[in-house]
Amino acid sequence: MTLTKELLGQRLRQARENVRMTQEMAALELGLERTILQKMESGVRKVTSTELASLAKLYRRDMSELVTLAPL
Repeated sequence: MTLTKELLGQRLRQARENVRMTQEMAALELGLERTILQKMESGVRKVTSTELASLAKLYRRDMSELVTLAPL
């Protein structure tokens, strides 16, 4: 199994929900539009390594946790 954009998006959504943040809250913290975050979480838009690092920090996760196939 490989990590697809869709699977990464699901993992990002789960990590965000685990810290009880809405898309709006997370986007505001990151300086993004909510629609960009929504597209990342739905797998429509790729996540850059810089964005992934910022998301991991915001969600209090190690980047490797988000990109490995092990459960969060």
